[in-house]
Amino acid sequence: MTEALWFTQNMWAGWNLGNVFDSYDNKPYDAEKELSYITSRNNPAASRELFQTVYDSGFRTLRLPVSWHNHVIDEDFTISKVWLESVKEAVDIALEIGFYVIINIHHDDDPAFYYPDKEHLESSWKFMKAIWSQLAETFADYDEFLLFEAVNEPRLKGTEYEWKPIDITNDIQRDALYTIMELNGRFVDLVRSKGGFNEERYLLVPSHAANYENTLNPAFDIPEDTADNKIIVSVHAYIPYPFALAPIGSEQAVDTFDPEDPDDTKYIDGMFEGLREKYTGKGIPVVIGEYGASNRNENTEARAAWTDYYVSKARSVDIPCVWWDNGSFDGDYENFAIIRRDNLECPYPEILRALVENKIPF
Repeated sequence: MTEALWFTQNMWAGWNLGNVFDSYDNKPYDAEKELSYITSRNNPAASRELFQTVYDSGFRTLRLPVSWHNHVIDEDFTISKVWLESVKEAVDIALEIGFYVIINIHHDDDPAFYYPDKEHLESSWKFMKAIWSQLAETFADYDEFLLFEAVNEPRLKGTEYEWKPIDITNDIQRDALYTIMELNGRFVDLVRSKGGFNEERYLLVPSHAANYENTLNPAFDIPEDTADNKIIVSVHAYIPYPFALAPIGSEQAVDTFDPEDPDDTKYIDGMFEGLREKYTGKGIPVVIGEYGASNRNENTEARAAWTDYYVSKARSVDIPCVWWDNGSFDGDYENFAIIRRDNLECPYPEILRALVENKIPF
């Protein structure tokens, strides 16, 4: 096992603080309102008590998705001191508790900020360069327990291609993929140039939409790097879609999962075999930065079976997974929460057990 795979194995298991620092709207920066975004999606602010509960539950990686575009104060994308300090405080608490921590650029997927096509290449880089320069300088003395993720799910938002697998013969999709790879490479070079621990820090880079099929596309490759094997491939995978992500009541949605049924498991099997063949089998680390199965009328037994199967497969190919917890327990869509943020309890011990205890090899 390479040092990089050993490092990522120790990141098992992971949990996302979803819908907190990544919450946003598309209005301009407003100094009086910017901290209110943190609770705008009906979640409380991050706290030491919550982070400690997550850690005590068995998680060892904390992904902190962060949106920045509502928190830059000028045309040079200077980050508000108040916002940067709020993020830094959360990072500090998480590191002090003992987590590996991932921070990123999250919901800044707009032509005014980041948009992956050739037309917006330089304007996207202006935004990325500004944000990551400030973050790399702020956290230069933080060790390898802090990881940087270039951007969340870069995609042709609002187009017919937004969530489709890349067809490399399609000019629009090919342009998007190569733009993402160019920006990934510039991100790596920028962070490395900032000195301190940035010279050897682990960095996560995605393909189009962070989709596993696009990650496995032969045309997608990771950037060259001055550090030795410190690039982690970032993948998001809510599969199979009808069980894991489809809205409740939609034509596609199902609420059952049978680990003995190849029709239920084939997408999970195919993804992890593909990621093993292209990446981890060659010593290149991969992290599933988002995954989960949405609650469907309390189908807890099926979700626990799905989780057990999913993370068992991930373990078998040396890939840690970071559960998407957005704080939502009920509704018609995306009910991924597993830890209540008001009373710090987990109502799904069967799922939690599968997440944090499954096939841990050390």
